[in-house]
Parts: sequence; structure tokens; C-alpha cells
Amino acid sequence: MSFFLGLLLMAGCGSARKMPAIQNLTARYNIIYNAENLLNECRENTERSIIDDYTQLLPVYKEPINETAEFNSKTLDSVIQKANTIILKKTESKYVGDAYFLIAEANFQKANYFDASEFYTYIYTSYPDDPRLSQLSKSRKARALIQLNYPFQAEAILDSALKNPNAYKDALADLYAIKAQLLIFQNRFPDAEEMINQALKAKPTRSQKIRWTYLLAQLQEKNKTPENAYSNYTLVVKSNAPFEMAFNADLNRIRIDNEHTGNKQDKIIILKSLLKRDNNIDFQDQIYYKIGSIYQERNQLDEAVKSYNKSIKLNTGNKNQKGLSYLKLAEITFQNGQYTLSKAYYDTTLSTLPATYPDYSLIKRKAASLTFLANRFNNMYIEKQLQVFARLSEQDLKEKIDSLIRKQSDLTLHVEPFHSSQNNLLAYSDQAVESSRDNTFYFYNTAALSKGSGNFKQRWGNRKSSDNWRNSTNLGIEITEAVSSALTSSISDTISTSPAYTSLFNEYMKEIPLDNQKMQLSNERIAAAMYEIGDFYRTELQDNEEAQKTFENLSVLYPASSYASSTMYSLYLLNLDKNPVKANNYRKLIISRYPESNFSKSLQNPLFNMQSAEKEKTLNLDYIAIFEMYTQKKYREVIQLTNEFKNRHNRTFLSAQLAYLNALATGHLQKLPAFEESLQSIISTYPEDSLVTPLSKQQLLYVNLNRQELMNRNTALLENDSKSGIYEPEILTESNESERHLLPPSNQLKLENNIPAIENKGIQDETKSTEDPVVPTNQVLAEAQFSLPDTAEYYFVINILNSRTNLSPSRFGIGQFNRTRYLSLSIKHQLKVVNKENQLIFVGPFTSRTSVNSYENNIVPLLKDIMKIPSDKYNTFIITKEGLEKLNTSTIIQSYIEYFNKSK
Repeated sequence: MSFFLGLLLMAGCGSARKMPAIQNLTARYNIIYNAENLLNECRENTERSIIDDYTQLLPVYKEPINETAEFNSKTLDSVIQKANTIILKKTESKYVGDAYFLIAEANFQKANYFDASEFYTYIYTSYPDDPRLSQLSKSRKARALIQLNYPFQAEAILDSALKNPNAYKDALADLYAIKAQLLIFQNRFPDAEEMINQALKAKPTRSQKIRWTYLLAQLQEKNKTPENAYSNYTLVVKSNAPFEMAFNADLNRIRIDNEHTGNKQDKIIILKSLLKRDNNIDFQDQIYYKIGSIYQERNQLDEAVKSYNKSIKLNTGNKNQKGLSYLKLAEITFQNGQYTLSKAYYDTTLSTLPATYPDYSLIKRKAASLTFLANRFNNMYIEKQLQVFARLSEQDLKEKIDSLIRKQSDLTLHVEPFHSSQNNLLAYSDQAVESSRDNTFYFYNTAALSKGSGNFKQRWGNRKSSDNWRNSTNLGIEITEAVSSALTSSISDTISTSPAYTSLFNEYMKEIPLDNQKMQLSNERIAAAMYEIGDFYRTELQDNEEAQKTFENLSVLYPASSYASSTMYSLYLLNLDKNPVKANNYRKLIISRYPESNFSKSLQNPLFNMQSAEKEKTLNLDYIAIFEMYTQKKYREVIQLTNEFKNRHNRTFLSAQLAYLNALATGHLQKLPAFEESLQSIISTYPEDSLVTPLSKQQLLYVNLNRQELMNRNTALLENDSKSGIYEPEILTESNESERHLLPPSNQLKLENNIPAIENKGIQDETKSTEDPVVPTNQVLAEAQFSLPDTAEYYFVINILNSRTNLSPSRFGIGQFNRTRYLSLSIKHQLKVVNKENQLIFVGPFTSRTSVNSYENNIVPLLKDIMKIPSDKYNTFIITKEGLEKLNTSTIIQSYIEYFNKSK
């Protein structure tokens, strides 16, 4: 009996000894082999999908993006499932670490760089004795950190791995190459060249060697060693490089030979000679594209356009190249102000280029922003047109306006309104935010435009679409191109004797900036448009080069505008990283020219914002108390308190706004001269203020246009004078109606109860069974409930974290802001009290995400001046009308804010 028992025990021991070996065998050849094949398939898909732009430095690797990840998603899920099989069922094998590496690689290919980074960390900390896994994990983690924009962390992990370069030599080429990529992102091109040289010495794969040699040549060009670059481009041409890479290397050799040797033959002649080679017949589109680029560099835009069109015509199926040619045409037509044509080219570019093109999202943003930018440029052009007419002699000006009115005599009411043309990029139908115009002025007020026989259909009338209006040579074209509109009836040959003619003639004359004050206001509107263009380039398009050009022009052309300090600070920020010396010069200018501005104070004292927080709170309370006096019509007390405030404090961020309340109170107690003097004092005392100074200028212009009527009053301002162009605080009552929920109670309850508290669980455990129930986070539910499409009815929202805060002063400030910048839009600010927890001030409607984003970018920097509550008591976001109606509890608001911040 004991004999058989011994045999059984021996058999059991033998089976136990074989178990790790069996698991190693099945894990390695059944699972890891197949999973690696699937990963390689995904890597190849990514390589094929992502297009190289040979006009830029090639990236060391073609890294996955969302589009490639989506295409590979199912395959990568299969890789993760196979790896989990090893982790859960083959625990005794030696390939558990490799399984975790597969999961990390799958997440990397999914573009889930954060999750991939955490898995790589787990691997090299859990398996420090495996040099292969450790070094590969460090190199891959560095790549993931670069994609996450964590350069310092990436550099630290690379330096750690390179301390022991011989630990696993097969990873060495990757480590040097990744270090080179990091240095390229930091514009450290000489160091990057050295790292690529090290990578090439470390025996990379054949395809890596060719790619990195091309990149090395590009870096050598940047580092002013064209002879070395020429040699390396030659190596690429003679290698088995993809034909497109070899072709571009050959083109670069021609360019270098032309620029840096005695060969002075014209580059275009050399390129055209390539068209005659039989082996280049399928690359004629690329050759013409290069020819077009040279013409464009020489500013021979007509020839460039011809070449790009030939490139498109001769394209034999290379959609990427065709898309790039359309992109160049879009850029040139935009530069020429041909916005309708530019929009068409941008749309074609987007439909031709794949979404994996490196700058695809930037191109999409530029296409979406055309209307916004066109409106700004249009506003600038109109002001410059009016200024041209202001410089005419009195007789010439009268003849111009007479000619204008007579030309309108053939227009009828059946002419379509300006905004009805969907193809007109200057149309206002999308309500892209426009520069300020006071609707008390004849040409901007639809009510005033209906007076007499002139019934203007839109602000500035039924203006035709005109290309090339940005050229200075076009400034003398007829004003009909800018302000013509339909008349309610035909004007006869005897028009000059009719009352309608006289009325219309006088209205046109009012619009011309014939005196210094009107000219100053016109310049201010041009400055406003230029500032918004520059800010849009910087914040929305992230085109720092165009932003800098715009701000520099603004600073030179309109140095005394109310945007001067903001412009200088924007230039300081734009140069802070790329040109510290220039940034420091701007810093000195801000401090010397605008010593009392917050920009100057924060630049001199890093603790300025912190130290001023308590002072800000006290000042806000003072303002609220005075504002309440004003709303109670205690005007004498307002004047007394504002004067005491002025004597007690030096200039503060509220000084101009209190001076404006003082002016309004003065207007209610005294005649026009005293009120006018108060407004003039604001303009001269606070020229840098961007909230009430522009408003005061508008008020003075209204005064000039209506002086006789205002002079006849006992006081300049009357109570409840709704027709006045003077902007006064509304008496805002908080009605119960504002608490009305926009969702049925049942839906509201369901939505709230389905949003659990957020839990920070770290990295998701990919080893868990996919059958386990998944608890949705606020983020997941928010994504199901909300969306941020390009086109929808949008609102800008200020979320106040207290339902009882008095918001009347804040809403008055928002009204002031809208009045000076967005009067031409039919937007308003409203209040919604949410469940007695939050208050939402929402401004709109806007009809596109671009236009509401622009509004957000412009108002947020001024909220410190507008809101009279501490900045930690409110936050801001944009939302669609549908989404706004769902914000009925504090929990839902918070979940939306998290969703919104992630979606930026």
C-alpha cells in the first residue's frame, strides 16, 4: 500500500515540476507570439496612416493618435485579453512581466498615454533584474511622457536609463532617438543632432536608420552645416528609402546645392528639369508643389497659385499631396482677403487630407474661424474707408455721398438681406462676435435705419461681398462697397430736392469721422478689432507667429489705444519662452509706460495677486455699497462716497468704474456741461481702462449727435429714459421665476441620482474580468448627457457658488462689457438660480462654438474688474442651450465642468 502511495506522490511531484515549463511554453508560443503579431500589425497601420510632412522636421517616430487608435481598437483589445490570460492563468510562467508589457504597449497604441506610462512604471519597478524589460519600459515611458507634454519627467527617465547604456543594447538606439526628439521639442537642435548620431551608431533597424538619417540631415541644415546635410540626403537617395522620402531628399539636395555652392542656377529651372524624367511622371504633382512653394517664398503669388493648381490637376491619386496643394491655395486666398474662396479651399483640404495629418485639427480650427476673422477685418476696413472719406475736401465728400445715394436709387426692397447669403463669409448670420458699435449711431441701429425713406436691411446695409479689400490700394473704392443698402422706395431724378435725400445725406455725414473725437473713436474700433484678431490667433489658433505680427502692428499703429498695455503684455507672453531678451524688453516697457496697471504690478511683484486678494475683497464691498446707493437714486450720496473713495485710495481697479457711477449721478443732478465734463475726465484720467473708458467715449459721441435735445433738459439724464443712449444700471430683481427648473422633476431626479461621487481609483486594472460591473463616473455620465458641437445655440456661463450673493453690480459690469464690444449682436445676460445652491449668469445666444469661445477669451481677463466677488467664488464655462437646461443641481454643474475642462 505504501509502495503505491509513494509512486503516486512521485508522479505528483513530477507533474508539479513540469507545470512552470508547460506554462512557459504555452505563454510564449501560444499567447505572446500571437499578441506580438497583432501589435506589429497595429504599428504598421499607424505607420501607413500617419503622413510625413517633409517641409517640417520629421518626428523620430510616428506616434499613435486618436484616429489610428480607433482603427486599431478591436485588435488592441484582443492583445490586452491575451495578456490578461497569462497574468490570471499562467502565474507560474516567467512571462508575466512580458504580459504587463503587452498591456502597456497596447495602451500606447491606443494613444492612452497616461495608462501606458503607469504600466511601464510598474514594469521597471517590479522587474528591476530584467534589463530587457526595464530598459524597454523606460524608453517607452519617456515616449509616452513626451506625448503627455511632460518634458522634464521624460528627460529624467531617459537620463536614468542612459546611466547604464549597456544594460540592454537593443534598447540603446531607441533611448538616444527619444532623447533627440525631446531636444527637438525644446529647440535644442545641436544637442538633438548629437543624439541622433548616437542613435545611428547604436545599430537601429534598417527603416529607422533611413528615417533618422533624413532627420539628421534636416538638423544639420538647421545647425548651419549644409555640406553634412547634403551628404546625408545623398545617403537617403541611394538607400532603399520609400520613394517619397528619397524624392524629397533629392529636392533638398538641389536646394542646398543651389544655395550653398557655386551653382547659381535658378531652383525653379532645376525643378522643372525633373519633370522631364520618366521615373518622375507620378511625382509631377509634388514637383509643381515645390515650384509653387518657391514662388510663394518670393511673394510671386499668381505664379504660386498656377503651380499649385497644376499640382492638383496632375495628381495621380496621392490624396495627401492634393490636400497640401489645396491648403496652400486656402492660405494664399485668405492672405488676399478672398474669404469665400478661401473657405471653399479649406473645406476641400479637410475632405482630402486624412484626419491623421499632423496639423489637421489646426486646419479645421482655421476653417471654422474664417467668419470670425473676416468680421474683424471687415470692421477694420470699414473704419479705414470712413477715415479716407474724412480726408476728402468738403466738396469732394459731398459729391461722393451724393453719388452714393443716387446709386442706391435702383435698389429695391426685394434685394436679399446681407445675412441671407449662406456663402458670404462676411455674413452676420452666425453671430460671430463683432467689434463694438453703438446702436444709437445711424448706420448701426436697425430702428434708426428705418427712419425716413432709408430702410437699411442690416447693419451697414446690403453690402456686396468684395475680395482683396484688405489691400491698401483698395481703400479708395466707393463707399457703396462698405455701407450701401436697399431703400424703401426708388429715388427720382429730383432726389436732391426731397426731404428723404436731405435726411439720408445728413445721416451719412454723421458717420464720417470729421473731428478729432470721432477719429479717435474710429481708431479705437480699429484697435479693438486688431486686438481681437491677435488674441484669437494666440489663444484659439495657437498661431503665435501671426499673433505676434498683429500685436506688433497694433502697438506701432495705435500706441495710445485702450488696448496698449494688454497688447504689450501679450507680446511679453509670446516671447517669454522663445526670446527671453525680447520678453524682458517688453517687461521693462510695461513697467515704465503703464506703472499703475496690474500687468506692471504683477511683473514687479510675484506676490501681487496674493497680496491684493484681501484688498480686492474690501474694495468690492465699497463698490457694492455705492452701487446700491445709485440704484436707490441717492445721487448726492453716490457723489460724496465716490469722492471720498478717490481721496482715500490711490488708483485701484475699481476707480474708473466708480468715476463712471459718479458721472451718472452728476448727470441726474446737473445739466449737460457738468455730465459731459465728468465723462471727459474719465477718458483723460483712465486712458488704459478697457471697460468704462470706451463706454464713456460712446456716450460723448451720443451727446455730440443729440446735443440740442440734451441741452434743453433740466438735468442731462432723466429717470426711466429708455430712449437715451446713456447706459445706466438696470434695477435687477431676483424673481422666483429664475428658479424654475427646465427639466421635468422626474428627469431631474433621475439625472441627479445616477451621478455617484467621483472616486480616484488610479489606473484601471486591466486584469479584471470584463464581465465585472463597471461603475460609471461623473465624467462618463456627463459625456452621455452633454456635447459641444461646432454649431449650436451656445451660452457663456458664470457659475457663482452661492445662491444668495447680490449679483446686480456684477451684471451691470457685464452689461458695460457687452455694450462696448458686442452691441451689434442680439445677446443679453440673464440669471438662473439653481436649486438654491448656485447662481448662473448666462450670456447669449451665440450660434457657434467659435463665436462663444471668442467671447469667453475676451471677457475672462476682465472678470476681476467686472465681478464684485472673490475669484474663488465663481468659475466659467460655455454650454449649449440644451445643456444649460439640464443644469439643475450643484452636482450636475460640477460634473459638466469636469466634462467641459476635459473637452477643451
